[in-house]
Amino acid sequence: MHNKTVLPIATGGTIAHLLALDYVFKPTLSILGATALIHGVYIVDSEVAYTKENEIEFIAEEAEARIKRSLKELGYHLEQTKRSVES
Repeated sequence: MHNKTVLPIATGGTIAHLLALDYVFKPTLSILGATALIHGVYIVDSEVAYTKENEIEFIAEEAEARIKRSLKELGYHLEQTKRSVES
């Protein structure tokens, strides 16, 4: 993970596990050498379903919107990193 950009995404049974991203994943990823941690996304199991093809289907539009925002942030960060390396 050294010098990597990471977008933590987690699912769980209840909102009670929301803080796992901040108190477990972020410190662990940092110790492993991740240099950029994008704002993570936590999704409750009831907000998603799986199709017969084993693909994710969003039940809650807000969950899908959170994922899209974080992916956009990830893309922006990666583009900025690429530009700084090229110059």
